[in-house]
Amino acid sequence: KSPRRVFISYAYSDAAVAHEVSSTLEANGARVWLASERLKPGDKIEPVITRALADADVVVALLSATTSAWRSLEIGTALAAGTRIIPLLLADAEIPDELADVTPVDMTGDREAGLGELVKALT
Repeated sequence: KSPRRVFISYAYSDAAVAHEVSSTLEANGARVWLASERLKPGDKIEPVITRALADADVVVALLSATTSAWRSLEIGTALAAGTRIIPLLLADAEIPDELADVTPVDMTGDREAGLGELVKALT
């Protein structure tokens, strides 16, 4: 079975958590796309992200109190393509209406348990 291709969607202020999630998923065999690791200076952001989303099997959307136009675009693109989205709830998460009916992974309390739940959801 080929590794899951995972796109992590996050607000810039949640980058540390995004890296933690990325490391955990990679340690469990996933191929992860994280903007901070893949975008290079001079890249046109939207086409690069659009290509990465088209290649993803699943989008992990980190949801927090921080809003992000890029995260909204990424979620909308994934929904339009029919790509599976797993919402990951961080502290004071604002759940977008379009994800209200999607079961999330709760990382507001026990972060290790949340990461374990996410890994299980991807296998």
